[in-house]
Amino acid sequence: MEKSRIIKMLTEVVADKRTGCRYWFDIEGYKDARDYPTPLSTRNICTKLELNTDIEVVSDEAFMKQVRRFNNYVDECKNAVLGDVDFIKNLGLALADNEMAFLIPITADSFTKIANSIKSQTNVEGTNAIYKKLNQVLYLLELSCYFNYIPNSKEDGEAYFSKMMLDIRRNVDDAFGDRPLARKKMYELIDEVDYILNTCEVPGIVDKWLEINPRLKYFDCVYEIISEEPLMYERIKYGDLMGLKYRFKFFPSITEVLEREQYFEEKHKRFPTRSDDRLYQDELVETLNMRFNECIETIRDELEE
Repeated sequence: MEKSRIIKMLTEVVADKRTGCRYWFDIEGYKDARDYPTPLSTRNICTKLELNTDIEVVSDEAFMKQVRRFNNYVDECKNAVLGDVDFIKNLGLALADNEMAFLIPITADSFTKIANSIKSQTNVEGTNAIYKKLNQVLYLLELSCYFNYIPNSKEDGEAYFSKMMLDIRRNVDDAFGDRPLARKKMYELIDEVDYILNTCEVPGIVDKWLEINPRLKYFDCVYEIISEEPLMYERIKYGDLMGLKYRFKFFPSITEVLEREQYFEEKHKRFPTRSDDRLYQDELVETLNMRFNECIETIRDELEE
């Protein structure tokens, strides 16, 4: 364990100077409230603190700096400044309507809860770094013409992306060698992204991604054939294509066709300069985020059993 992490764990014990009581700061509970379902910015948090607590703000700039430093501590252990009990209680009121939302009193009865909090933090630590690297790969889809070329060039991209994915696998082995559950879940994500890179079709994704983000279906070629070659579509649908065995993964209903049209109409109106490739890339990035959070929850749930 890194030195900074040891310091961080020790300073997660905070004391109420008035009563002498000590508390464990539930850092994962705070991060969940801050980041899900939509991440809160420093300004958002400051606004919630002002609206939902009696905290006195002398200077907006100093107040935002305090919240920013606190979040730097939570995310990266920068400055090793946690804050006092009152500030954490105010965060509990602001983000969860409960001043004790992120504080666990240190007693004999709460030992198991604290131990689970430590175990959860230790096992999910480092997963964000892997997620960011996978995210970077997906953000190259449009620039690499579906990972066929090195971004912004016409050079073959197979070796380039293979090395990127191999490096990420190596990072997982280095970071999670002693945490088999976290290693297993990170490898699941890598395999799913690897599938996208190595499948020559759109949407070339595993079924699990379609289940959690049905919008990915809108990029299947079946819709284009329905629009441009309706007779061919009907023949394929009913298996009458001069003996050729060609099947779609699914056959959209009229409702799904209309929903897709509405989807692209709204997207192109909101983002007139974005190509369909870019929209597909956006949906992949969003789905990766959902899958990552599923994996993190699985790690936490299995540790608590």
